[in-house]
Amino acid sequence: MGIQVDAIDKVFDPYFSTKQGKNGHGLGLYMSKKIAVEKLKGSLSVKNTKEGALFKLVIKDICEL
Repeated sequence: MGIQVDAIDKVFDPYFSTKQGKNGHGLGLYMSKKIAVEKLKGSLSVKNTKEGALFKLVIKDICEL
């Protein structure tokens, strides 16, 4: 299943939601990526696999924070 190909590049944009009509506000993944990058000096990415969407969170050495 995963994320539709035309939407996958937008999932981290503010106010973008794939949950039309289901109370999706489009802020969760945006804020998650913002925290990962700005506070944890890491990254957050997504790709589709056979099993569905795979999110990857990479955090630098947190002992330096």
